[in-house]
Amino acid sequence: MKSLPHCSLLVVAVGVLAAVGSTTESACAHDNDPALPGWRLVWHDEFDGDTLDLTKWTPLDREKSFNDEKQYYRPDRVTVSDGELRLTAVDEPYGSKEYQSGIVTSKRLFGHGRFEARIVLPTTQGMWPAFWLNANHVQWPQGGEIDIMENRGDQPRRTSAAYHWQKDPGPCCEDHQFVFRSYHDAADGKPVDFSAGFHTYAAEWDEESIRFFVDGNQFFHVTPTEDRPIIATEKNLIINLAVGGKFGGDPDETTVFPQTIRIDYVRHWVRDE
Repeated sequence: MKSLPHCSLLVVAVGVLAAVGSTTESACAHDNDPALPGWRLVWHDEFDGDTLDLTKWTPLDREKSFNDEKQYYRPDRVTVSDGELRLTAVDEPYGSKEYQSGIVTSKRLFGHGRFEARIVLPTTQGMWPAFWLNANHVQWPQGGEIDIMENRGDQPRRTSAAYHWQKDPGPCCEDHQFVFRSYHDAADGKPVDFSAGFHTYAAEWDEESIRFFVDGNQFFHVTPTEDRPIIATEKNLIINLAVGGKFGGDPDETTVFPQTIRIDYVRHWVRDE
């Protein structure tokens, strides 16, 4: 039996760059019950076995990295046990990289819907866990990238979400733009540590907007404008634990290895017609 997630009581969202309005949902309006009013569950993985379901996911074996990351992604850093998917970063060189870690990408391409995962984050400097959607089959970022959850490991009390796009066709990154918002929370008067237990991260994506949630609280809402289209291109679901890079910096003397991102489930719903 999958346990219920933490229920948030206080929401504080901080906008960066061109982020748009913030609203708050009632606590636990979306818990981890697959039966959500108005939605139909069409794809999910509860990670109940002892191996990764290779009909749903591909664990990548990849040396090349982006954003100046320092990990070599190895399939043996991806494990399933005790009802969880686990991606583990270790301080062990491989190939040209200083560290090893894990990444999985869905075999399926997803269109509009609600995407949710229940996760325990890793921690300490240089960890960069992410749960996101990207159109792997087209040139980035023309297909749009939806970052449902990202975290800097040295900031365990803060997560963030983002949307990346390129309005006009052309060479990569010439017209790359994004909006970003961070999130933190409190319970019983104390800041919530997202590495200390499971929390749910979700996004609802349709032709009119992208709405981002943590523990059922909507904290970020992206709507289309003339210069910011909500790109409809189908996307892969991706979960990874990067090490180092431009987002949060590289490991240092304070970093503790190994570090693991633990995923209880991943689910995709579509609107009932």
